Amino acid sequence: RFSFLLATPITLGAGVLELRKLGHGVAPLPLLIGVATAAATGFLAIRGLIRWLGRSGFGVFFAYRAAFAALILLLAAHR
Repeated sequence: RFSFLLATPITLGAGVLELRKLGHGVAPLPLLIGVATAAATGFLAIRGLIRWLGRSGFGVFFAYRAAFAALILLLAAHR
């Protein structure tokens, strides 16, 4: 949880720098709606993941990542 909180100022700073690159042709209301929607969705996803990992532990997460890594290795070997 702490690492997610540490990333917040960095993400906001990167967003401000990217916004400066866009210039003045950006409509502020759709941009703010998009940012708010993305922030709320991201917060809910992270909260759900933390709760899920707290209940089921990292074993299920490890199995998923190991299976995905094996699939990637198989696909890379057949290329």
